[in-house]
Amino acid sequence: MLERGESWARVREGTARLGIWSIERYEWAFPVITATVEEANAAQSGGTWLMEVRPRPQGGSVLTIRMDRRAKGLVGHVIHALFQVTNGRFLAA
Repeated sequence: MLERGESWARVREGTARLGIWSIERYEWAFPVITATVEEANAAQSGGTWLMEVRPRPQGGSVLTIRMDRRAKGLVGHVIHALFQVTNGRFLAA
């Protein structure tokens, strides 16, 4: 975590295995969390993830994720393609 406030945080995240990193600003206003790319080596700045959690009437919850990210560089485009083809499963290993 680089910085944080009451309803936001800036974090550096990534994976050594793939050699990618990103500085993201997370903002939360229930029920939505938004992550915005500030700087990254495999994604263009300004891209977002929107994550929305809503309760189910019968119990549990529903998670909706909307992604608007643009790849950057060869590694970014390869990772983006793998994410699309595997629905993100390649990250689980």
